[in-house]
Amino acid sequence: MLIVALLWGALPSQAQQETSAPIKRPQIALVLSGGGACGLAHIGVLKGLQTLRVPVDMVEGTSMGAVVGGAYASGQSVEELEAFVRAAD
Repeated sequence: MLIVALLWGALPSQAQQETSAPIKRPQIALVLSGGGACGLAHIGVLKGLQTLRVPVDMVEGTSMGAVVGGAYASGQSVEELEAFVRAAD
């Protein structure tokens, strides 16, 4: 009960909610793993997020995930990444 009482006291009142700034959306981080074969999977995930209009605020990756994530973070489009990976021999 003490926790509920403390949380209840921390909640803003209706008047405070109306005058406070709009709630910001949570930031989304994409974490990509390593492995050369995962390169296309990483691009597929980026393509899916783009289709669903999910904004990606930050990208972390290791090995191939770092390559794909770094290229995406630097401004390359998903289509450019896919063409680059598919053209690799």
